Amino acid sequence: MLQGQLAQKTILFIGYDLSDPYFKQLYNEAIAPLDVYARPSYAFAETPRTVRSWCSGYHIEILEFSSSDFLRELTTRLQARQLPDGSSSVLRAPTLASQLLAHPYKKLDYYDSQDATLFFGREEEISQLISSIHAHRLTLIYGASGVGKTSLLLAGIAPRLEQASPSYTTLLVRLVDAPHDGLTKNDHFRAMLQTAKEREFTPEYVCFDSWYSSLANLKQIRTLGWQWLTRLTTNRLVNPDGSGNRPVAMCDIRNGGTRVHLKGYGCILVFRMDPPDGDTEYWATSDLRARAQRNHIGWALRAYLRLIWHELETGTTRFTTKMAIIRPAIQAFLTDPSHVLRGFPQAGMAHKRATA
Repeated sequence: MLQGQLAQKTILFIGYDLSDPYFKQLYNEAIAPLDVYARPSYAFAETPRTVRSWCSGYHIEILEFSSSDFLRELTTRLQARQLPDGSSSVLRAPTLASQLLAHPYKKLDYYDSQDATLFFGREEEISQLISSIHAHRLTLIYGASGVGKTSLLLAGIAPRLEQASPSYTTLLVRLVDAPHDGLTKNDHFRAMLQTAKEREFTPEYVCFDSWYSSLANLKQIRTLGWQWLTRLTTNRLVNPDGSGNRPVAMCDIRNGGTRVHLKGYGCILVFRMDPPDGDTEYWATSDLRARAQRNHIGWALRAYLRLIWHELETGTTRFTTKMAIIRPAIQAFLTDPSHVLRGFPQAGMAHKRATA
């Protein structure tokens, strides 16, 4: 059926990496057998020279102008078309010229997603990288400072991935480089929050380490209308009972949560966590309703992050790791349920009732 449809169509290869082995395999299986019957196929001037001989062998004609010039001319002609009733075409795509800045050259600054319409000249690199991103879980781009990695990613690749089907969600994470850009870790943190808001993210919670728990960061999250969850350092000043501020470690914080006033912010909920093999930790949230599920949520997050770290370090999938934990536990339980449940009296009583 696919071959029958393709035999009736003129094929334009726009944005394809014709050197990609997966593309060549698809073409060989779906299109090449129709060469005798198929209508012409065309590629554009940005096609690498090393691939042109392959195109010639499969009757793909190379047009000596770029795909962007073709699309621009096509848009102009479609806009100029008259419908049968005399009205103009419904197509209202803005022309490239209408989106150009008065001074598009940004000197040493990088181009971002807002500059996508004027970012050109790197179509071959963009096509190759997008093919790699589609085909692999991790794609690493490495190059000397100043070669244009950031512009390539933000103005070239990210907009195309976000408009793909299915679309990608792109996130910009930058290392702190205060000596060069003058921005602190908290500046970057707040910039990421603002970007997430502009992209209409609606998180249940914003979770982060105590390193980012400054008052300015907490207040911005509140301004954006979100709840946050973070760990407090033991010397963070809170007021639990109206008697004055003191370090959270000197307060009577319950495992089930204690409502306190965080100096400079307002009321929050703090939980004391006493792991059997570590120091006491204090976790806090702006959600004053959070109570019964706080242990489950907190430890579930930590377990998930630990699985991710283990997968990156060893290459073992999360599923394999979880099965290596769960299977022996189930086998031990089936062998001697009373031994496994010895430290959990309520679960042991429930098991006795169920098996009585």
